[in-house]
Amino acid sequence: MTDYHWTQRVVDWLELSEAERDVLFSEMPEDGRLVVLNLPNKLYHGGPGISFSSLKRRLKSAWSFKHGGGEEESDAMRLGTLAHTALLEPDKLNEELFALLPQDEKGKDMVRNERHKAYQEFLAKAGERTIVRRRDWEEAQELARSVRAHEFVNSIFTDPETKQLAEVSLYWRDPETGLLLRCRPDNLSIPNAEEFSLICWDLKTVKNAAYSAIQYEGERWRHYPLGAAHYCEGVRQVFQRKVTYCLIAAEKTEEREVLLYCYARPGGDLPIAQIGQTQHRRVLAQVAESYESNTWPRQHEGVREMEPSRFFLADNPIEADPEPF
Repeated sequence: MTDYHWTQRVVDWLELSEAERDVLFSEMPEDGRLVVLNLPNKLYHGGPGISFSSLKRRLKSAWSFKHGGGEEESDAMRLGTLAHTALLEPDKLNEELFALLPQDEKGKDMVRNERHKAYQEFLAKAGERTIVRRRDWEEAQELARSVRAHEFVNSIFTDPETKQLAEVSLYWRDPETGLLLRCRPDNLSIPNAEEFSLICWDLKTVKNAAYSAIQYEGERWRHYPLGAAHYCEGVRQVFQRKVTYCLIAAEKTEEREVLLYCYARPGGDLPIAQIGQTQHRRVLAQVAESYESNTWPRQHEGVREMEPSRFFLADNPIEADPEPF
């Protein structure tokens, strides 16, 4: 285990013995502050701590938070993973970690049917590697090139006075509720000079990177403000430094537009950051209350009468004296 000046404890999973791995999370510091490098995805997602994904489920209901789990990985999610790897950890973008789905002479992907012998043989050879389509493999590298070409991103990523930490796992205990929390920023840019803010990067591969599109998507169903608050709190607690949260919106289109959006910065003066922090505190309090009372209600109990939305009602006005059923 290695001590750093900017946090209580940093460990590299690859350097731990089996005995150290077995007790890593059971012997965490009292305040929970821990940084784990190179932690396998399965161990992170199946390990201790409440993540941003779990908090998003609590926005739906306590029942969803308690009983929800991981979703099946889609091709879009695999593309996102590939793009993250190509940009932030290019040395890991190789066929030792990824298995390319075979194509026929016409360039069509092999049918992914486990009853087919050819696919069974491919799965056996793939082993634990992540299976990806060749077009996604190539698309991810194009996306990474377009992001690196952005002047501001490139200036930070190549700055010799700034350390880059990709996909590092952060753990901390919330001071108010005592809940153990976790997050895994896509990338952290850590300036050597402590008076400068850390940058927490969030890479999103999107169809439309325009301001209005990101604003709508982020507020309505992606919950970007809540995510920014959760990640910023984790970085502040663990590193004890100021943090800026920057979203990289990289288009999956021919235009390859790359736009940056700031969701939080030192001083907390951005309204979107203030809303996210308020939402974060409220959700954490709700989760703590459910654990204390051991109650996990659904969105509603019993049978709820369905009412028309105002949009549906505007297009379909109710007749003055409709016929009964």
